[in-house]
Amino acid sequence: MAFATGGSGTDASAEVAALKLSLEKEQLEAELEELRDKRERRKRKRDGPILYLNVGGRVFQTTRETVNIHPNSMLASMFSREFVPGAADDNGNWFIDRNPELFKHILEFLRTRMVPPRSVAGKTLSRLHNPLTVPGWKMWGDMGHRLPASR
Repeated sequence: MAFATGGSGTDASAEVAALKLSLEKEQLEAELEELRDKRERRKRKRDGPILYLNVGGRVFQTTRETVNIHPNSMLASMFSREFVPGAADDNGNWFIDRNPELFKHILEFLRTRMVPPRSVAGKTLSRLHNPLTVPGWKMWGDMGHRLPASR
């Protein structure tokens, strides 16, 4: 069986190489488009009214409005339009390197404006020697709130 190459073997090799390059180019363009889409989704996620906070590996959702309830707090300053926190996880969530068990009480306080009772906060709060010295808890003292007495 004879095959007509229409030219030398070098021409066929060049055609194969060109085809491979064309396929690689298409793959790279698709990857680039996917990266652009991912970057745009992250930007919308990070700049939108809903905040996605990865606190110590646990993701919390809240609003900019909630974190800005107390404008002088560390959390409010982190998400003001003037200051942009730098670290984000692979999903575009803001990363805060703190204890999520403590943070959930801070977020609940911001949502309800009430210090959680020890029965709700459980051992997390009772383990703390002085909650006002824990990073992120400073705002409680700044607002004149004190934790309820141990029961």
